[in-house]
Amino acid sequence: MPHAPATRTARPSLPEVLAGVPRTAEERWRTERMIQRVRAAAILLAIGLSLHVGGGPGGRLWVAVVVLALTLGAVELGLRRPPRIRPLQRIGVVAFCGDTLATVVTLWTIAADPTDPIVTLTLLLGVEAALRWQLGGALLGGALGSALATLWLSRAHDEMFGSPPPVEYLVFRGGSNLLLVVLVGAIVRELDRSRHHAATVLALTPELIVTLDAEDRITSANPAAGTLLGEEPADLLGRRWDELTMDARDGALAHRPAEGLLRSQLRHADGTARCFELSVRDDPGKGRRYLVGRDITARRAAERERSVSAQRYRALFANNPDAVFGFDLDGRIVDVNPAAEVLFRRSRAALLGSDALALIAPDHREQARSALARTLQGTAQEVEVTLSFPDGRVGHADADLLPIVVDGAVVGVFGMARDITERRRREASLEYRATHDPLTGLANRALLHHHLEAAAADHRRHGVLFLDLDGFKAVNDAHGHAAGDEVLVEVARRLQATVRDTDLVSRFAGDEFCVLLPQADQASVHRVGERLYSALAAPFHLDGGSVRIGASIGAALPRPDEDPAALLERADAAMYTVKEHRRLQPAGALDVPLLLAS
Repeated sequence: MPHAPATRTARPSLPEVLAGVPRTAEERWRTERMIQRVRAAAILLAIGLSLHVGGGPGGRLWVAVVVLALTLGAVELGLRRPPRIRPLQRIGVVAFCGDTLATVVTLWTIAADPTDPIVTLTLLLGVEAALRWQLGGALLGGALGSALATLWLSRAHDEMFGSPPPVEYLVFRGGSNLLLVVLVGAIVRELDRSRHHAATVLALTPELIVTLDAEDRITSANPAAGTLLGEEPADLLGRRWDELTMDARDGALAHRPAEGLLRSQLRHADGTARCFELSVRDDPGKGRRYLVGRDITARRAAERERSVSAQRYRALFANNPDAVFGFDLDGRIVDVNPAAEVLFRRSRAALLGSDALALIAPDHREQARSALARTLQGTAQEVEVTLSFPDGRVGHADADLLPIVVDGAVVGVFGMARDITERRRREASLEYRATHDPLTGLANRALLHHHLEAAAADHRRHGVLFLDLDGFKAVNDAHGHAAGDEVLVEVARRLQATVRDTDLVSRFAGDEFCVLLPQADQASVHRVGERLYSALAAPFHLDGGSVRIGASIGAALPRPDEDPAALLERADAAMYTVKEHRRLQPAGALDVPLLLAS
């Protein structure tokens, strides 16, 4: 069987690469705290250097000491507050500016010997920016550090030898400084990306994942661990594993195999016992043990239920409100309860012996076939299927497929299904209401933006017409809002009747409408706009008489890489230009149907 082609991950754009991986407030706080420790050491170094060079207070190096001390104090005050993104961003900018000023003062003071290692401060400045802002910060800090290093080397060389150093030497020192900082920034970005990926996986997995130290104390727990045990993950940290087990023998992991599967009953926060299947892996080098657990309480309950007497089974089977049915290894139905006859719209006689997949709509049989195959391999499945009824209609059902295991071998499948046709209908209705205007039935602003984004992503040539009704407020004032609603409904009908089937008409807001024209150019935009203008110029007939309204229309074609919001803004601006033109023109002047934004 040929392998499916591997899915290519879209490469990030340059702004995304420079922006780096988003960090949480806690991660930013830890980064600033780490830099703060280095800054404290730098103050001690600066004090010692000041005493060595200047011999005491009063020299320019003490300015650098004061700047570093003030920066240290300001950052420390900021870090004592609860970590939040924006304050920490401001702290980072202030701290970097303070460190830059201290570096400049130090370099300005000590510039007599080009071999002096003080130039390393420029490299540290770039590394600080890389740690804080990843690759974008590395470029900023590296460029700044390289520039400062080049200036310092030129000055120090001139002070010692009376002439500037060779240009190639400056280029090499500055370039190597920049490349090293960029390398650090790239490494930091990749580490953040790996940490972000791992944190995302841990947060999304539904299984319990905990780490234990050598004394079986919990050192980390993912969100699912807290959910499955009814506690906050932070409350689990530091507790011994045997405190969570219902049986002391289950908690003695030290006497269990280093790796393998085991079953254990864990204590939920509400006092109940939950059965878990645990996978244990040891990391002797770090003295850690990893546990991955799946809650199999429901599965164990199902296993116990299937072991009850035949009489009880038949009673539950027959009276179950859910459809219950059994398959053999060939997928043939061997038993059904009355609820299954109702769900499948077929009699028991017609169902017995028939192919279970024949009950599924043709377009969904492959999904059902795959789920059935996995169940026959011993793995319970949950699947949503589309049913095909004898009268040609279709329905929807949620089905649980459970393997029937006898002496360790799968001999068949039990299925339990619930009719969700009405739920699917309600969901479809809610989705329609979320994307359409309830009065006119037109697409709403959200659906318009969705289509605009799709057109922009596919790089399709498209156009937008932005319409605002003229004189609509007078209709509302003179005839009431009910009459105004009639006019809006009729406007929607005329717009849809005028455009092509492939065009999208939407009610943007109030008496504003938008028309999205796929595969449009200037000529087609003008042509459709003039037709819309003419369609809305005809009188509107109400119970109280006829009224006339007009429309001011602005149009726009997308510019390269223009987002939908900007495209709509230009069309909106063109519409208001038309409206203002009409307001300023004398009566009888030549009217302009629409204006295409430049």
